[in-house]
Amino acid sequence: MTPRTPMRAEVKHLEKVFLSNHEAAAYLGISTETLKKWRATGVIGYYKIDKNIWYDKTEIDKLIKNARQ
Repeated sequence: MTPRTPMRAEVKHLEKVFLSNHEAAAYLGISTETLKKWRATGVIGYYKIDKNIWYDKTEIDKLIKNARQ
């Protein structure tokens, strides 16, 4: 019988895909109040799960890219 080798899962650094309200505001360099206004006017998309609001980081990056002039 061979000795059992403990299984080790290799964990690679995963990029965060969804950002919270505070994280998204900090990422964009705006206040949470401005982010709230952007949500209300449809400037930025979001997901609401229970009481939590989440923003897709790739959508935020697209918003930034499209806003360049």
